[in-house]
Amino acid sequence: MTLSTELLHVHARYAVDPQAAKLEIWEVVVTATQICSVMFGVAGVGSSPSGWP
Repeated sequence: MTLSTELLHVHARYAVDPQAAKLEIWEVVVTATQICSVMFGVAGVGSSPSGWP
């Protein structure tokens, strides 16, 4: 899975269900969010530089 693939899935699901009433769209959104979180975590984005409180 890649982020671009998951975002494509989000857009496709949202096109079919613009009210986001079905569970499937939320499952795809959660997966995309988890991928983003891992990418930022690995990149160290949001962490304090060493020596900072």
